[in-house]
Amino acid sequence: MSKENEKKDHVYTGTVAWFNIKRKFGFIIPDDKEENAGDLFVHSDGLTTEVIKTDNDEEKEVPIKINKDDRVSYVIGEAEENQHDKPVALEVKKIDEGTEKDNE
Repeated sequence: MSKENEKKDHVYTGTVAWFNIKRKFGFIIPDDKEENAGDLFVHSDGLTTEVIKTDNDEEKEVPIKINKDDRVSYVIGEAEENQHDKPVALEVKKIDEGTEKDNE
């Protein structure tokens, strides 16, 4: 397996530096600074989704909400066409601090 494919399959963790809901993007500070130089871009398309009930009791799938200092897990992928050529965070999920500590 190439080093690039290995990165895409590995799940990383980090902390949300900031995320702007209106502009639909932000940055994650990776826990492993040696392997991930600098903060990692995240777009709202890279967030996992959750199902919520609307006012008329219909279910709707929406991206999760992340905020500054939230702990998250993610995989590293490539930006979509016409965007920058740096890696991006995909499949971003919030980490329950209790669960993370239990798994260590």
